[in-house]
Amino acid sequence: MKESGVAGFKTQLSFDAGSATIAEPLCVLLQESLAPLGIEVELQKITGANFRGEITKKTLPMVVNRFGGWLDWADYFFYWKYHGRNSIFNIPSYQNAAMDKLIDTTRFSADPAEYERNVKGFVDMAIAVVPFIPIAQPLHDVAMTQNIGGYQYWPSREPDFRYIAKT
Repeated sequence: MKESGVAGFKTQLSFDAGSATIAEPLCVLLQESLAPLGIEVELQKITGANFRGEITKKTLPMVVNRFGGWLDWADYFFYWKYHGRNSIFNIPSYQNAAMDKLIDTTRFSADPAEYERNVKGFVDMAIAVVPFIPIAQPLHDVAMTQNIGGYQYWPSREPDFRYIAKT
């Protein structure tokens, strides 16, 4: 921080109170890790009912947010998190025309080689500028009694109740 000319600063880290069992310990660890760098972090717990509304305003300086793409495709994830159309999940309103072009081309590509090349391109861009910091992939535990069957795993990590039935 000193080498960069920044002596330290204060900021706020917000999280959804509905996810506090995971988010709050994570935020405390981030707060403790940033303190030695001279970054003083105030934690802001936002009620679950208001959290989406607050992140939609795009005014929070730092946010811990659980997000996973419903579909297990890189272009789908990047479309919602990084595309300049500025969805609710693009919390910092990241804008990059080159990234948008790659994402748009990839979303509708039928050529596997082009798809792979473009995915590597926008992943490289994301790594270079780091508008988001992926920290962890949430776990999804499922337990059922022996007379329940039909569970199917979905990349969204949400159960699909249409197939669950008593056996």
